[in-house]
Amino acid sequence: MNGVVPVRKACIARVIRLKIEEPIVAMRKTRSFIGVLAATALVAACVSSRDGLPTDYFYNFELTPPRGNLVSVCHGYGCRFETKVNINEQDLDKLRGIFADVEDTPEGERQGVQMAVSYLEVRTGAVTGASEDRAEIENGGIGDKTQQDCIDESANTTSYLLVMEQNGLLNYHKVRRPEVRGYWIDGSWPHWTAVLQLRSNSEEWAIDSWWRDNGVEPVVIPLADWYEFDEERQDLDIPYPGITPAAERQRA
Repeated sequence: MNGVVPVRKACIARVIRLKIEEPIVAMRKTRSFIGVLAATALVAACVSSRDGLPTDYFYNFELTPPRGNLVSVCHGYGCRFETKVNINEQDLDKLRGIFADVEDTPEGERQGVQMAVSYLEVRTGAVTGASEDRAEIENGGIGDKTQQDCIDESANTTSYLLVMEQNGLLNYHKVRRPEVRGYWIDGSWPHWTAVLQLRSNSEEWAIDSWWRDNGVEPVVIPLADWYEFDEERQDLDIPYPGITPAAERQRA
């Protein structure tokens, strides 16, 4: 199978790149299906802890964290390609305007985050070619510079959130390390999301752009609900902005 892992409402890169221990490195180098499977399970187990800084995710996957307002945008699956994009003063003015137009509440700030991520996806997509990125893309996107899996999406969204945080745009939330659900060995498929945490009560929120085309506002839901989230589940209603209720999906 040349290391291509089938995807079922989740995403996983063909080659997982980590820097933890030599056994992981050895598995990372293998192209076999079993090697990728084993490495992915170990990756999820090793880096899914909620402790640690958001930048730990970048170091674990050997990615480039943002340097000030300079972000390395991942694309091509598993961050196979990284393109540097500078979030300039014009972009920051746009972001400031977005947050100025929402309510000064945690809910309003999360709405601002949705719009800001949407803007930055359009902005960076014009540079990387990922403006054509499709929601929930599966195996066909591997190696395609225009497509992004959940490793790409969670890294990029975390970078955008860190830029917002560093520029004083997040008053009610702080950026956390991305979270994963699914471990292969438990019968479920790995999937990653960026995470924000409320400063007031430590409640965590998933900011998941993988479910949307490039430039469409990401899914923003409590992390506790995200572990079960799938828009095709007719028994699951999550009443948060940008998510179509099950009853409407059934009528569509």
